[in-house]
Amino acid sequence: MLVEFSVANFRSIKERQTLSLVKSTKLKESDSLQGNCFSSSSLAGVDLLRSCAIYGPNAAGKSNLLLALREMARVVEESASGMQRGDELSVQPFRLDSASRNAPTEFEVVFIS
Repeated sequence: MLVEFSVANFRSIKERQTLSLVKSTKLKESDSLQGNCFSSSSLAGVDLLRSCAIYGPNAAGKSNLLLALREMARVVEESASGMQRGDELSVQPFRLDSASRNAPTEFEVVFIS
């Protein structure tokens, strides 16, 4: 199960952005959203969300966050059979900053099985 996904320097995302499915400490036991949470046996003391929503204004990067997740999954799926060391990845870095154009794109995933 996905716990966190982070991305940096991908399309419209310059700085590191993280989608976290860890329950907020601000969520009270009496909150109506409590049914969307569960305790993980793999992560002691950490409650996770069953689902989440991504929302924000137009052109804020919501779609690019999902595209980054899809691209990271593609790289992992094809890494054993379709790619060789040194092959270029088909990622598009943040282009509005000259330093970012040549900087690496970063994907990080925290998950439990």
